Amino acid sequence: MNIPILSFNNGRITAKLDSRSDIDKYASSCRFLDNLLPLVYGCAERRPGTKYSATSYGSASIVRMIKFVYSAEISYMIEVGDQYMRIFYSGTLLLDGAAEVVIVTPYIEADIFQLQFQQVGDVMWITHPSYAQRKLTRFSPYGFALNVIPFKKGPFLLRNDLIDPYDVDTSFLTSAVTAAGTSGTLTSSTDLFQPSHVGCLFQLIHPKDTLEVTQSGAGTSAELKAVKGTVHSLSTGRWSGTWHVQRNENDAGWENWRTYTALTGGRNDARAWQENFDNVRYRIYAQPGMSADFGATISTDINYTKGIVEIDSVTSPVSAEVTVISEVESTDNTKKWAEGAWSGVRGYPVSVAFLSDRCIYAGTVLPVDPIDEVSDDYVGISSIAGLKLIDTDAASRALNYELLCDLDLTSETNWTPLCADGTPFTGIFNGKNHLISNLTIDREDSNNQGLFDAITGATIKNLKVEATVKAQGCGGIAWIADGCTLENLYVNLTLESNTTGRLEHCGGIVGQISNTSTLTKCHSIIAFTAHEIGNFLGGLVGSGTGTIFTDCYCSGTISEHADVYDNDDYLYLGGLAGQFGTSAFTNCYSVVAFSANLVDRNNRGGFLGDDQGSLTFADNFWDTEVSGLSNGVDNGNVSDVTGRTTDLMKT
Repeated sequence: MNIPILSFNNGRITAKLDSRSDIDKYASSCRFLDNLLPLVYGCAERRPGTKYSATSYGSASIVRMIKFVYSAEISYMIEVGDQYMRIFYSGTLLLDGAAEVVIVTPYIEADIFQLQFQQVGDVMWITHPSYAQRKLTRFSPYGFALNVIPFKKGPFLLRNDLIDPYDVDTSFLTSAVTAAGTSGTLTSSTDLFQPSHVGCLFQLIHPKDTLEVTQSGAGTSAELKAVKGTVHSLSTGRWSGTWHVQRNENDAGWENWRTYTALTGGRNDARAWQENFDNVRYRIYAQPGMSADFGATISTDINYTKGIVEIDSVTSPVSAEVTVISEVESTDNTKKWAEGAWSGVRGYPVSVAFLSDRCIYAGTVLPVDPIDEVSDDYVGISSIAGLKLIDTDAASRALNYELLCDLDLTSETNWTPLCADGTPFTGIFNGKNHLISNLTIDREDSNNQGLFDAITGATIKNLKVEATVKAQGCGGIAWIADGCTLENLYVNLTLESNTTGRLEHCGGIVGQISNTSTLTKCHSIIAFTAHEIGNFLGGLVGSGTGTIFTDCYCSGTISEHADVYDNDDYLYLGGLAGQFGTSAFTNCYSVVAFSANLVDRNNRGGFLGDDQGSLTFADNFWDTEVSGLSNGVDNGNVSDVTGRTTDLMKT
């Protein structure tokens, strides 16, 4: 009897499995499957044919073919062989005139299958553990170039003096040159340099000689050099005239960076701003005619300089010729130095990828300190003063910012919310997963409290905040958000009203939100306590409309000191949100406990307090045991907002 075989999708198997006909996949397997490809649907089809395009370049015995896809209409194939790349287009050799397009490469035949590629547009990034990273760039239909990627800011290995903190005899480095662009000798106290260090970076850290410069009357002050981080300027005295804060980057010449003019005595000004570039100097210039009692100061918060040099050649194990990339503070020796992570000595990254428009390298031999540098078009924040720069003026509130380190606000005993004067923040604030801790506010009769007062059209992302607040209205990130994108936020908020007061429009992330805003992957932990519980309270958001919630959750408590409401009073209390209309909730949950005197109130729910209509839900949950509530939304229940026990919430 012939039994029809309907499926071949298990492919070809060995004869050693002939005795295992009991295995389900045996029935869809083949002993021979030559020149055919099994498909997931069960059938098999003939393999594609091949076409002769060309003989390998120089008759190379081993080559690798990779794709270079520029667009849906334009793509190339690249033949990678022993120290060359050759380009094909539409199945034929790419010719520039009569010449084949061939690129010389350093990659020998034995290494070509370890190459890793990542392409964006007309640029392909290439990595290999034995070669410096390179870019293959298409600059015309027939033109390609392969170039080493220059790295001038790092990354670096662990700092020398931190490798063994108990080693008092650790080696030190001395640079004979300090100014950016100059060349000279770098000397080590122990054998360090190898020929393969050529091209490697070294970072030298020295205490800064000068943290401030001053000027009295007309004239020019001394220079404040190698400035990076927060910069402050201050004028004093009763003066008339004009003075400038002047800036010089990479010795390109002095420019007037800030200008201050007073026609009559009495104008004094204190300013602060963030400097993110290397090789920058500042000075004060007071124009002729300036009052004699004029005084001004420029200062910086950073009390050290991180200079960077690049090895040009190695003359001995203790001596190398270098070029200064970023200004070195001093020719004194220093034990605080770090070797570049990538070199012929330490190797290079194995792989490359892109994430959130950032190029990420991985697979180095030793741990690397990250390059926590500021992205293009962003202002870096590395201090409390830098954070407050957002409030400088309307233009500052429209800029984009990146938080470069954790900030502890303990010294700010009563934080003033950013943008509290009626002009909202409209830029991007990327916390880069850093924490702002010990944010404390004590304005128990006030609304508009939080890290920000108001944000409009802004993006706040990748930020953690821990705050303790006494106020009437508050949001951990902002009290009011209009048309904003909130993403990957964590807030731990302890909030309390005054002893006879109430809470209104309060949420762990935002107090009030509207106008096509989005919350994605946001998490809050709350502890809300009030004498009169007030209205519009939610673990994530107090109230709003026109908002999309995705992958958000909250936990914590909402409690009331005194039972001052009748059951008919409207409270709008929800585990995740207080009151909402025209919004969507997807894959969100709440684990918020309500005090016993709140459980039987109107307009409260384990998930949402008050439904104003036009809401959509998908895969949302609340903890019935923790909340003490059997209703999820507005004293009732709706589909796709499911109450679960604590054990089921964990599944």
